[in-house]
Amino acid sequence: MGKLVMIVDDDQMNRDLIETVLKRSGYATKTAFSGNQALSLIPNLKPDLILMDGRLGEPDGFEVCAQLKSDPATQAIPIIILTASNLKTDFQRAQEVGADDYYHKPDGWQGLIERVRRFIG
Repeated sequence: MGKLVMIVDDDQMNRDLIETVLKRSGYATKTAFSGNQALSLIPNLKPDLILMDGRLGEPDGFEVCAQLKSDPATQAIPIIILTASNLKTDFQRAQEVGADDYYHKPDGWQGLIERVRRFIG
């Protein structure tokens, strides 16, 4: 398997779909179902990239992104915020918390894989 991508999404079906798409594209994956679980796993796993649902429970994906970007041990890991929402405020918030990119889930898997490749090859 290739580089490690952490998928953080509270929806099991979304996690499974994203994981399948990434594995078929040659990436290793690890999943988390909550922001707190992600925060506990990421420092030890040191994934090459994180795909983070913006609309998690507490803390939400934006808050988790802000925490990871403020920690010297994890701030260099690229984070792509995923959301089904197309609200301009979500895009702005992703930028404010230091996300490296933002992806609208309904835009399709090919676009997501292209973004992942842009960050980690």
